[in-house]
Amino acid sequence: MINQKLVEVLQCLDAESLEKLALFLRSPYFNNAYNAEQIVNLYSYLAAPSQIRRLDKLDKESLNTKYFPEYTYRPKQKNPIDALTTDLFKLVKKFIHVEMASKDNYESKHFLYLARFYLQNNLPERFQQTMSQFWKYQKKRKDVGPWYYLDSFLMELEGTLFKSIFNTYTDDINLISTHKSLDQFYKVSKLELTAALKYQKRLGAIDDEGILEKTQELFPTGEDDNSDGYPLNEYYQIIIKWLDVPPTLEELEAFSGSILEHRGKIENHAIRNLMAFYRNFYFQAYRKQENPKAYSKELFRIYKLHLEEGFFDTYDKILPVALHVVIAIALKCDEIEWAKKVLKKYPAKRIIGTHFAEEAHCLSEAEVFFANREYDLAMEKLVYRNFENVNYSIIVDALLIRIYYMTNNELIDNRIRALEQKIRRSKVAKKRRDSFLSFLKILNQVLKYEHDKTSDKWKKIQTKIDVTSNVIHREWLQQIINE
Repeated sequence: MINQKLVEVLQCLDAESLEKLALFLRSPYFNNAYNAEQIVNLYSYLAAPSQIRRLDKLDKESLNTKYFPEYTYRPKQKNPIDALTTDLFKLVKKFIHVEMASKDNYESKHFLYLARFYLQNNLPERFQQTMSQFWKYQKKRKDVGPWYYLDSFLMELEGTLFKSIFNTYTDDINLISTHKSLDQFYKVSKLELTAALKYQKRLGAIDDEGILEKTQELFPTGEDDNSDGYPLNEYYQIIIKWLDVPPTLEELEAFSGSILEHRGKIENHAIRNLMAFYRNFYFQAYRKQENPKAYSKELFRIYKLHLEEGFFDTYDKILPVALHVVIAIALKCDEIEWAKKVLKKYPAKRIIGTHFAEEAHCLSEAEVFFANREYDLAMEKLVYRNFENVNYSIIVDALLIRIYYMTNNELIDNRIRALEQKIRRSKVAKKRRDSFLSFLKILNQVLKYEHDKTSDKWKKIQTKIDVTSNVIHREWLQQIINE
């Protein structure tokens, strides 16, 4: 097989990117190697539509013979084709850098590099004009967040360097403004990461090495965080507080409304992050309601709106856990057709964050078929993999057990015991582990006493489902117990 990293990267590029890469490689400015023409010819061969999807099956010996017929191919040794593919991959990496840099807030970087050029070439007037243009640009920006403050800090730093050169040394040479920009960048980044760490700590036994306590000392909750009229710091302080004392539904509605009101002033990635916390808090509050079914429609409305607004998107794709939750909430509200549309909108190629995108997509499809009582189709979609996250394997097993119950499969007892052992042996968050174990325990009781649905023990099972605070698939258990 030829250079594996080269194959992986080329197969990630769409048709438009492959065409851009071809132009990049033909440019003498970027590709000025002694074997430039050979590199272009190799790329043209590899990127051909008939070839691009089967690169992993391409025979290296035949490729070596094609481009270096004068050299005898030597197995398990370095051959001329290896050097050529390495040269090509170096240029591909440079292309990716140029493409990513052009999309990474290009305009602010444009000002930064132009100002630096003027400073290095002793053009102070042009430097000051560029700085002035940058600050006008910053005032118009609506994507305020860590990167906004980082851009401000980097430009202030250039200003400090400028004043340290062109200065009478009678003022602060811009150091105060530079400190202020650095403080803003540090604070919003620190609070964002602290909220993430505190949430992650709830999911597992993580030693934060005193970071959370130090952050609390640096930024006491309750101080005025509405910096420069942008409430991003305040939002993260609220989230950090809510991770200790969960909010009410009314507080959450006010929080969401405030975020949407300031949406045009906050970076998109920060909006998505804030909305992810909002959904999590809302879901937890929803589960604590005396009658959660009354709120299920509202929960579905929120998730549907967030999906449409792109709040779930990560690089225009979706995480497998997000897709699974969206589908699960839709099915709770019998929105089967909408769930099918979501799965079409987000096929396997639009799932990010897993090596098993196809399997993750099939799992969500299986959930839809199960909700539609198409149990055979659901079984066909279930694919067993050693997922990176053991939670997915547990979800697959739990769905299989529900299918077995609905189809009276005699293997259900064995499956229940196997899943119970897997859960106890796996590193799963305690709350999640307990919810699955409660589900299996109740289902075992259902299987044991379903032959006499008039007995007191059967009625106790009904009560247990209702009063157990932490149990997965509660609605399904209630459904089978009442049929």
